[in-house]
Amino acid sequence: MALLNWRIGPGGLFDFGNIHAQQARVRGAALTTDKVIDQVANEVITNRTRVQSLADQIATAKQSLSDAAEALRLAQERKEFGVGVVLETILAQQELSRVRNDYVNIVADYNKTQYGLLRALGRLSTPTPALVSKPRSSSRFSPK
Repeated sequence: MALLNWRIGPGGLFDFGNIHAQQARVRGAALTTDKVIDQVANEVITNRTRVQSLADQIATAKQSLSDAAEALRLAQERKEFGVGVVLETILAQQELSRVRNDYVNIVADYNKTQYGLLRALGRLSTPTPALVSKPRSSSRFSPK
């Protein structure tokens, strides 16, 4: 023997208020999904553009670095032959130091941006709990 019971009205069949509320929740979830997709796409595009820009800046900084090193070498040679002054060599050394600092800063920004791009693309793996070791406790501090 089977018993079948249908309810008509609130909470049962033809409960249009409940039906519309569920449809609104589905539409809201779809809008939230679209918003997240747009945010991820924006983050990927921004980071990819920044990576390309920083790669170009690294190439320029490498050229500046070699130019500054050559300028220092020439200034030291001029000083050795008595044509240049000490100040010229000091200025060339300062310029080389400045260019090196700029290069390091650009490479650091490049690495940070690459990390952000990989994070936005979902290509970063998180360590598994089994690989993370627990700190060892000393036997003299363990409760007895």
